[in-house]
Amino acid sequence: MRIITACSGVLMILTSIWCFFHVGNTFLSLAFVIGVAMVIQAFGGVCAYIGARNEFLKSSWILTDAIAVGILGAIVLCNMLNVDAMITIFFSMWCFYSGLHRTVASSHMMWSKEEGWLIPLILGAVTLLFGVYGFFNMVLLALSNIMIVTIIMLIQGANTIALAVNMPGKYKIFPHDHEASKDDASNQDFTFTAKGIVKPDSTLPDFSFSDVSAKIDDAAELAAEDTVESIAEDISEIFDEEEAEDDRE
Repeated sequence: MRIITACSGVLMILTSIWCFFHVGNTFLSLAFVIGVAMVIQAFGGVCAYIGARNEFLKSSWILTDAIAVGILGAIVLCNMLNVDAMITIFFSMWCFYSGLHRTVASSHMMWSKEEGWLIPLILGAVTLLFGVYGFFNMVLLALSNIMIVTIIMLIQGANTIALAVNMPGKYKIFPHDHEASKDDASNQDFTFTAKGIVKPDSTLPDFSFSDVSAKIDDAAELAAEDTVESIAEDISEIFDEEEAEDDRE
């Protein structure tokens, strides 16, 4: 899952570079390539969610972001963006939505004092700020639509690669919940019950090997005290008691 997610991010960056070299073309001539790259990024986001859903409880935003990218990519593939003003607003809204998700998730990690929040916070803030800039592009730098799309896809590709790095695995930045669960499991007090069943915090009486060994030692001491003379005395006492009972009768 990590490799698929990373490849989708690399493909997004390559698409942004390709768009940069075709910055003079119209958006409709590049829409198919851009839409395919967005759909592939959505697929990579779904793979990232599948790989992190059991390890990383804060991964719900990954799925929502992937679904949004998939829907937006389908809109681009259907050539539904025919007005230039719609193109800038459309991609700026996508950038703003994705940056807001990432900023909130990384901020929550920072407030929870978890590791690995710095990189996603920086990328999320950059994505959010550029998404806000897109709404005011015409009154600021007045960049072309293709240039806006190129920059946004470059930022989104970097976000996807960072997400792949933070996925559970041998190399990861985010701490994941399975580590905490393992620590909790190791701290549980497991005791042997009377029936030989291992249960945490069991209410059954404890089975202590020291008690058993003590009883065995006591029995051994008693057995050692039983000599032949003591056994003969016990037998004679039994016969004497029986004779006394017969005399009474």
